[in-house]
Amino acid sequence: MATSPMVYTIVLLSSLGLAWLLLREKVAKLDAGIAYHVAAAQRDQRKARFYGQSVWVAIAASSVGLIVTSVLATVGGKTTPISQMCAGLAYGLGLWGLMVISSVWSQVGKRVSLSNSDGKSLIPQNAPSRRDERN
Repeated sequence: MATSPMVYTIVLLSSLGLAWLLLREKVAKLDAGIAYHVAAAQRDQRKARFYGQSVWVAIAASSVGLIVTSVLATVGGKTTPISQMCAGLAYGLGLWGLMVISSVWSQVGKRVSLSNSDGKSLIPQNAPSRRDERN
């Protein structure tokens, strides 16, 4: 009995999702031996770099999954267990990429929707520009 392509999809999606979440937790940890404000600044830089790289990796993974799925669809013919496995893995890879992209962009949306210290606006009206800070 051949294994369904959905099994391969779920296994790949679960394992890649778990790996991404574990990496995200590692990146989001504060360094213990440093002052809090320095550790928080370093953590924020790591998270920004991780999210930026995650989006590009996810776009590449989704593209590869889409290309492989479309190639398998155009080839047609008799379906073999190997082609079913490839289809399931390609579909899982594409879904994982889309889930990472949606996860990162939901974090970005959450962050930009927070109000600033004045409690009223997203961008304070009287904030100095970078040009004013250099002078």
